[in-house]
Amino acid sequence: MASAQLGSFKVPLVDNEPLKSYAPGSPERRALEAALVEMEQQLPFEVPCIVNGREIRTGKLAKQPIPSDHARHLCSYHEADSATVAAAIEGALVAKAQWEAMPWNDRAAIFLRAAELVSGKYRYKLIAATMLGQGKNAWQAEIDAAAELTDFFRFGVKYVEELYSQQPPKNTAGSWK
Repeated sequence: MASAQLGSFKVPLVDNEPLKSYAPGSPERRALEAALVEMEQQLPFEVPCIVNGREIRTGKLAKQPIPSDHARHLCSYHEADSATVAAAIEGALVAKAQWEAMPWNDRAAIFLRAAELVSGKYRYKLIAATMLGQGKNAWQAEIDAAAELTDFFRFGVKYVEELYSQQPPKNTAGSWK
């Protein structure tokens, strides 16, 4: 359900996501180690194509090795065929129209919720996936995955708010906006 359009919305103050140290024995180190163990036990993942919310398994599989251990594979993924790509494009165009019709404050709420999930609930899982999939260490993954993504979501919303608040002092004759 869309929110009312008769209000002026102010997003929360934004600051860079605080970085965690992952010092030995720290709570964040223990949480990350647990996420790594859990993820490594689930390897290799099978990754389908996701189109319009549906999983598509094309049967044409490729493997992604773990960068630090080429003998092991992070996942097998289904390569998209032309029909899958066409369905994805069609779905994206429908979603684009729906997204553009959504009030900006509702879109902002989605991005801010995503930032909250990345910086909290899914932080260590995201970092573990980045370490395994891209071969980064904990500090690099903390910066590149958790902190940067959180900042991207939050600052993006803040910048849109700033842009929307800038209105021209005069309008074209015969119009107002």
